[in-house]
Amino acid sequence: ANAISYVITDANLIGDVDLDGYVTITDVTKIQMGLAGLTQLSDRQIRLADVSGDGLDIADATQIQRFLAGFEDPYHIGTSFISA
Repeated sequence: ANAISYVITDANLIGDVDLDGYVTITDVTKIQMGLAGLTQLSDRQIRLADVSGDGLDIADATQIQRFLAGFEDPYHIGTSFISA
């Protein structure tokens, strides 16, 4: 049988703003710092941070915090994001 093995090297997880492969409170901090102008977020980071899909704002950081606390997640935080 033929098998194809592959490794995803650049996973894009919704909410993973620091690009470490996990959604954590560090991602929330990264969003807050970006919104405050204390750090520059790349286009990729902004796409992953905008969990609601309506433009990056503090509500996205709050939604990730809610996800981390175990609240209902309507935005699929932590799942793969495929860009078109």
